[in-house]
Amino acid sequence: MAGGTLIGVVHSAGKMAKTVMVEVTRNVKHPKYHRILRRSSKHMAHDEAGVLVTGDKVKIERSRPLSKNKHYVVSEKVINVDDVEVFKPLEELYPDLSVRPAPIIRPF
Repeated sequence: MAGGTLIGVVHSAGKMAKTVMVEVTRNVKHPKYHRILRRSSKHMAHDEAGVLVTGDKVKIERSRPLSKNKHYVVSEKVINVDDVEVFKPLEELYPDLSVRPAPIIRPF
């Protein structure tokens, strides 16, 4: 199971409603040959506003299961400011759009 907060690149966007595919890359050491290997995994993440495009660098956070395969929500997007990468929350970048999933309302 993956961690709570991951950083990756949007691999696929616009093909599924309110969903993006984020590719997360990590470096691991081979147990026998001690070579550094690059491993990647793809996670489905919720994009409520539908503002992300392929190639955006984002931070995703683990949340309650939103569907069978979707367990992450996009929380921040990387913006280049004077050639420095800065994480900005989606609420700050798109204040007029709802960027969080709706809460579960259960009748008692």
